[in-house]
Amino acid sequence: MKLCHGLLLALATLALCDRVKGQSNRFDISIHVIDTGKGSGANEAPVKLYKSKSNDDWLLVSQGKTGASGRLTDFTSSTLKFTKGIYKFTVGAKDYYSAAGQETLFPVIDIIFNIDDTNQHYHIPLLLNAYGYSTYRGS
Repeated sequence: MKLCHGLLLALATLALCDRVKGQSNRFDISIHVIDTGKGSGANEAPVKLYKSKSNDDWLLVSQGKTGASGRLTDFTSSTLKFTKGIYKFTVGAKDYYSAAGQETLFPVIDIIFNIDDTNQHYHIPLLLNAYGYSTYRGS
């Protein structure tokens, strides 16, 4: 039993050291898409996370769909590390609203933001309705 606890402690320490150095494959970034027209999370909204390679060149890091609460927190990459830089969330608002039989003025919403400290968590809420949106850095 002591060996198991020691092994778990060693693995946790390695994972923490890996993250502190900014070398984790898990991106400590999350998004919360809130449908203000419904007053609840936007379930099944498609989201892509990109990292900037240069001015107009983006590298896809990860993609998924929001859960029932409108949150998506599991951004991992098999090839990229979580490092400083410029990132972009692309939210497929048209796909989200089309699934509900609605139209939207904004078919795709790009949220571009800067990561300057990989030891912090970056949470980006998106307040969304069919004809407008707002975003900010959350906690």
